[in-house]
Amino acid sequence: MAGSPAEDRSVTPTTKPARKKLGSAFGDDGLVPAERHRDTRGDLLVSARIKLETRREFIEEIGRLWKRANDAFLDVGRHLIEAKARLEHGEFGEMVERDMPFSHRTANMLMKVAEAVDTGALPFPADQLPPSYATVYEVVTLKPEEQQQAVAAGLVNPTVRREDVVAFRRQLRVYASRPASSPSRKALEKALEKLEAEERRIRERRAEIEHMLSNLED
Repeated sequence: MAGSPAEDRSVTPTTKPARKKLGSAFGDDGLVPAERHRDTRGDLLVSARIKLETRREFIEEIGRLWKRANDAFLDVGRHLIEAKARLEHGEFGEMVERDMPFSHRTANMLMKVAEAVDTGALPFPADQLPPSYATVYEVVTLKPEEQQQAVAAGLVNPTVRREDVVAFRRQLRVYASRPASSPSRKALEKALEKLEAEERRIRERRAEIEHMLSNLED
């Protein structure tokens, strides 16, 4: 016999379903809608470290990552240059201050590096840049003659470090600020001999002129 309505109500679950919070852009999984629908299968491929065994494999993979590091900071600098040109007055500075993960100083460094590379103002090709914008910036700020000296010294290469460039600049400018070195004793003695010889020549010439004058008076 079927149970009565009262009996049916007694076995009905009384737990209410949890209510979703309103006013939030995040779902129950803590992700915004765009993230929930993003295909993340490629992330696993990117993050997975390739197993390398041969020398050639290491060379190719390290070279690929090295180039990717260069491209990354150059592209950031180029985007910053474009943003500064396109955005309204004051909007670019506000964007860097509030929305960028770096300071105004870093933004300026990135822009100077990108501009120098794109205009050919650096003494080495873009594919030979060190993978650090700070290192490239130090080379950018060298004077043209200092850049040429850096090239001659073998300092301009993909493995150069920022501290190496800074030390090189300091060495050049300290040397340039030094007074001329004092002449040696031998150089001074030689100069004195020249002066004495010149004095003898002058005395002899003076005696000749005085003798000529005395003859004219007679």
